[in-house]
Amino acid sequence: TVSTETPPPAGLDNLDNIAGELKMYPNPVRGVVTMELPATVSKANMEIVSLEGRVALSQAVNSNKTTIDVSKIPTGMYMVNMTLEGGRKLSSKITIE
Repeated sequence: TVSTETPPPAGLDNLDNIAGELKMYPNPVRGVVTMELPATVSKANMEIVSLEGRVALSQAVNSNKTTIDVSKIPTGMYMVNMTLEGGRKLSSKITIE
């Protein structure tokens, strides 16, 4: 029997943002972006990663709503990966102008 099910891309099997739980605005962003997590989340680790896989910014987030200065990050498309308490992960795309 041959399986035709396609596995998720490596490293992305535990990421989701199905219900829009990670909100970021404005997007595209110049300067400062606001990120909102579910109200039940008070701590998370955040990484902004280029599409080439380079980490442009990594920091702890200690609130479910925070602003991040991205003015020193080169323009382009990035993935924002949030690791919540308990290991749950959320991910979303952002464009920095």
